[in-house]
Amino acid sequence: MALASLQKLYLVYLPQHREKILRILQKTNLLHIISAERELHVNTQIENNLPLQEAQKQLTRIDAHLSHLQWMIEHLEKFRQRNNVLEHFVTPRQVVSFTEFQNIARFDETPIYNTIKHIEEQEHLLQKRIRKNYHLLDWLQQIEHVPIPLSLFSDTEHTLIRLYRTETDGGEELRRALEAQIGELQEVVSISRKGRKQIVLVIAWKDPELDIDQLEDNLSLERIHVEGLTGTPAEEIIRLSHNIKDAEKQLAELHRQLKNLSFQQEQLQLAYDYWQSERERLLQFSRLARSQFTEVIVGWVRQRDIPTLEQQLRTLGFPVGWEFTDPRPDELPPADFDNPPVVEPFEFVTDLYSRPRYWELDPTPFLSAFFALFFGICLTDAGYGLILSLITGLALKKVTFATENSRKLVKILFYSGLITTVVGLFTGGIFGLTFQQLPGPLAGLQHLVLLNPLENQIGFLAFALTLGIIHVGLGIFLKFYRNLQDGQAAEAWLDQAPWMAVLLGVLVLGVASQVNAAWLSPLGYGLMALAALTILLFAGRGSRNPLVRFLKGLYALYQVSGLMGDILSYARLFALGLATGVIAGVVNFLAKLTLGIPYLGFIFMPLILIGGHLMNLVINALGGFIHTARLQYVEFFGKFYEGGGEPFQPFGMKLNYTKIKEQR
Repeated sequence: MALASLQKLYLVYLPQHREKILRILQKTNLLHIISAERELHVNTQIENNLPLQEAQKQLTRIDAHLSHLQWMIEHLEKFRQRNNVLEHFVTPRQVVSFTEFQNIARFDETPIYNTIKHIEEQEHLLQKRIRKNYHLLDWLQQIEHVPIPLSLFSDTEHTLIRLYRTETDGGEELRRALEAQIGELQEVVSISRKGRKQIVLVIAWKDPELDIDQLEDNLSLERIHVEGLTGTPAEEIIRLSHNIKDAEKQLAELHRQLKNLSFQQEQLQLAYDYWQSERERLLQFSRLARSQFTEVIVGWVRQRDIPTLEQQLRTLGFPVGWEFTDPRPDELPPADFDNPPVVEPFEFVTDLYSRPRYWELDPTPFLSAFFALFFGICLTDAGYGLILSLITGLALKKVTFATENSRKLVKILFYSGLITTVVGLFTGGIFGLTFQQLPGPLAGLQHLVLLNPLENQIGFLAFALTLGIIHVGLGIFLKFYRNLQDGQAAEAWLDQAPWMAVLLGVLVLGVASQVNAAWLSPLGYGLMALAALTILLFAGRGSRNPLVRFLKGLYALYQVSGLMGDILSYARLFALGLATGVIAGVVNFLAKLTLGIPYLGFIFMPLILIGGHLMNLVINALGGFIHTARLQYVEFFGKFYEGGGEPFQPFGMKLNYTKIKEQR
């Protein structure tokens, strides 16, 4: 069981010490606090000192504060200075001491907020002005040849003068509509055409019968407003162009001011984490319980952390009492992984499915080796494995990851890249080349090749299916082992053992056919026959009716088809591994063809090699990860694992952007 052992803590203190108790617990980051109301069956309402109502008010203020901080951080992000290429993709965490973290409470970001808000308002006005001027330029350029000042294109006392943009046949429709209303007292002139659009000038008598607004709606006319434009179109084009340049210069100056402000982003991020942590502390008030004179905190702590927590509690300097108890069999504590460093990253894969329950077996140690191996088989190329390991290894060394799961994922790819390299050595593939095609002493690697998928497809398929039998068999064995631990020996020997015998019989028959050991065949058939008889007789043992028991046994025996289907599912390893090698070979073939192109061949060839192999690596690594995870979740977990546990989440700092050196 690779889950940490937990104990329950009951912590009793006086209400006036609540603030200091919570801050100590938050700093130590060891206690998973649970609801004292459910645990002790008492009312959690705190009426004195700092009531829940006041805590809720503080939470409301902090939420508004966090919203402002987040807005400023996001606004300044695009102006942040990047020190290297990786920082364009991952924001590095700043490392601070706990004292520095606490001191940020005195930081007042209001001047920064006001400045950014003012700049944003100016930016929006300038952008609106630029868009409007570009819109004006668009139609002015269509009538640039008109030598008449635009101030003349406005209504007089008795005459309506308008410019419209419309379809090529819209001008004639407008003329007919005007004629129907006011007769000959109108003129419609097309002064510019561009594609299917044209600009028309309308001069009409202001007649009470004329409803020009209704005509604009009916004919879908786009009126061109010339208010504020006094010169000729050519003169206005020059003026508007200068206005756009001036606005763009002002916009660039605003961006320069934001860039100068971006150095404050680290302070804003630190303040965000501080207030986020304060919010987390206030949320704990709803989990506290209170008697007449004391308050109680209840939570779970890892057994190995108890001495550290007790040491912190003893240094408080005021009365406080505590007691640790073991979890009861009917309790379901949160689950916390406790795996060695090489297995720890694969907890990410387990969590993607579901956290194990506290009393359940953690599948991560068993999953880890198979996951990396299956991933390596899907790639089967030593070159791809080396590239993947180098990239992820560099990321692990240089990048400060925003979340622990991100680090675990990259570490999984690092380990999987190493296994891929080993698999590639044994399958004879490196960037789509065989070892015999390598120069000099590297060709000697050919002696390491045990199974080349491109030359022995049937053998590679048999290897993949054999791994499937072992993997599925392990899942059934883990259920067998768990039943024995839980005192359910009948279920172990009558439900899991027969299916393990079936798989063992299949393996024995496979070995017998490969090594020409005919004497092994009866053993394989015997195991399968014994398993079938056991399933037939005992699968329906819960029923008293003999006929029903027999029918249930037949139905259970039919499940062998599902078991074989699970095994055949591992053929995907064969398909993906073969596809990676074939595509890599095609990339090399296409690159070689370009060498015949004079002059350009030496340019095209490296582009095809780099682009093709990179695409092949990315696509097949993604496919390998997905299909490998699928084999774990469906074929493996389906045999023994339930999940549904609550993650162990100790009360601590909520840090999105920073890392505290003195966490304890």
